[in-house]
Amino acid sequence: MATATAAEGVTDGDPSWYSAAAAPGDDTPLADVAVAIDIELFTNGVDADLPAQAVGIPSGNAVNWSYRVTNEGPEALTDITVVDDNGTPDDPSDDITIVTGVFLDSGATVVFTAQGTAVVGLFGNIAVVVSAEGATDFDPSHYIASLTPVPPPTQLPNGGTGGLARTASDGWIAYLWATVAGLGALGLLTWYGRRRFN
Repeated sequence: MATATAAEGVTDGDPSWYSAAAAPGDDTPLADVAVAIDIELFTNGVDADLPAQAVGIPSGNAVNWSYRVTNEGPEALTDITVVDDNGTPDDPSDDITIVTGVFLDSGATVVFTAQGTAVVGLFGNIAVVVSAEGATDFDPSHYIASLTPVPPPTQLPNGGTGGLARTASDGWIAYLWATVAGLGALGLLTWYGRRRFN
């Protein structure tokens, strides 16, 4: 703002503004604009960031992943890409690209989905989002799959029932039953008995 003062003490001021543009071919940013993006990965609707929060799913059942992306910055973001590490953070060769080329206005949220099949054990994957402006974020999620219980089809000599049957090399057949101990725990094989077969 310019200010003028007369000898008699009279003063006045008036503000003015200008906008600077970069010279042609000059890619130097005039000012840093904060960009921010958030991604939340859900497994079967649960935000299971930690292994202790893993969602319990019987093996062979469907797994549904949801990738919720929010532009938390003041500017629109372009060319957004979401990648899932497929449970192998040290091996990018099997990464899955969930979506690419997405435009997202400031404050907007969009959800993408993917499906899979649960395999026995603890599984953790990490979703990573990045935009052309350099905004990036990541979020992990977990599930733990148990052996799928099956109806006990066999009556054992001791009056018990068996689920899974395994044949041993010595000619004995072992009857096993898969049980789930607690939320999301691995299936525990319980020996009910065995008998010789011919």
